[in-house]
Amino acid sequence: MANRYKLIHSGSQVTGLAATASGDKDKYLHSNSSTGALEWGTVSAGTVEGTAVLSTGEAGGTKFLREDGDGTCSWQAASFTLADNTVSAGKMTGASATKLANGSAGNLLKSLGDGTFGWDTSTYLTAVTAHNLLSTTHGDTLADTVVRGDILIGNSTPKWARLAFPATPTGKVLIASATDITWSANPLGTAAYAATGDFLAVGGTAAKATILETTRAIYGNNFDGSAALTGIIASAYGGTGNGFTKFTGATTSEKTYTLPNSSETLLYSGGALGTPASGTVTNLTGTASININGTVGATTPTTGKFTSVETTGDIELGHATDTTISRSAAGVIAVEGVVIPSISSTNTLTNKRITQRVVTTTDDATAEINVDVTDQYQLTAIANDTTFTTTGTPTNGQKLIIRLKDAGTAKALTWNSVFRAIGVTLPTTTVANKTHYVGCVYNSAATKWDVLAVSVEA
Repeated sequence: MANRYKLIHSGSQVTGLAATASGDKDKYLHSNSSTGALEWGTVSAGTVEGTAVLSTGEAGGTKFLREDGDGTCSWQAASFTLADNTVSAGKMTGASATKLANGSAGNLLKSLGDGTFGWDTSTYLTAVTAHNLLSTTHGDTLADTVVRGDILIGNSTPKWARLAFPATPTGKVLIASATDITWSANPLGTAAYAATGDFLAVGGTAAKATILETTRAIYGNNFDGSAALTGIIASAYGGTGNGFTKFTGATTSEKTYTLPNSSETLLYSGGALGTPASGTVTNLTGTASININGTVGATTPTTGKFTSVETTGDIELGHATDTTISRSAAGVIAVEGVVIPSISSTNTLTNKRITQRVVTTTDDATAEINVDVTDQYQLTAIANDTTFTTTGTPTNGQKLIIRLKDAGTAKALTWNSVFRAIGVTLPTTTVANKTHYVGCVYNSAATKWDVLAVSVEA
């Protein structure tokens, strides 16, 4: 029995289109040119050729209607299997919906994300050659040679870099700064480790961080960190030894108080002076006489120095009255009644010798005489032509003697204009191997050294 068909649209039969009758065959669907309605027509030989591919058909997926060669048609399942070597670039859609052109060797096919395709021209690693990790092949590493014990760290570049194993590694640990990792300069647990700041934060409870494993003595008192140190510092370590001594004094800056280098008794403020064996007494006032190496009441100093003594009496030096210093007049003192001359006083000296100030030089081509420290100037072996000048502040009537002798050969002598010959002639050359004397007196009115005497050894 022949199949019967009807056209369905959205679940309903198409209006005005009758179903095929039983036994109908060789029918085809066409549009009436007059009415525009769909209707069944009878297929005549040669009227319809080929096959029609339908998007939907009988149950079972995509079907197409095939003419079977015997005047009938049947539904066939569509097959989309591609044969080998049948897909080329031109079969694909490229950008802008155009045919995809052929790419270059090494290009990769990629989706453009809009249903079209394109070629990826990027260069990718296609082969791997053996190379070192710390080599220039890697752009993020610092080229170097690996040594046993090294560690890889990120440096400041930043790049992967080699942290060298320590030359003396025992006990060293890795420590972190604010930005980097490095080895500690000293072994963990040593005094040098703590002293250089190579220390780690203490973790755990407070008890673990504060109690020392071994008790240590601090200035004579044992300390393990479990409690505050409250003991008295022993005197052997500079402490008081008893806890009852207190010092007060300086409040604005550090001051130094020097104590005797022996066991002594320090008296309280307002107490008696006592009998010091030595020391310096300042601003001592009173009306009684003071005996040094003598006796005044209970005070018996054996040595000492008084820097400011005010008294209306005499000062006795030694025992009894063998050396008495007394006041003779304003600014004048006497020892055992004999006035002592001072720098500013006018006195007559009897039986006193004044030692001349002598300056001696072997040879000096520019003989400059400092008259503030010289009474007699001597050149003992003149080897050069010599010019004599003076410096200093001479006083009126001051005497100056110049003694000179050459080294065996006569030498020229030149005299500065400060020297003025009075009744004599200044020598202009030496006499070989002879001693010469030139005697001068300073004339402040003329600011000249008047030369009064010139003598040469016979």
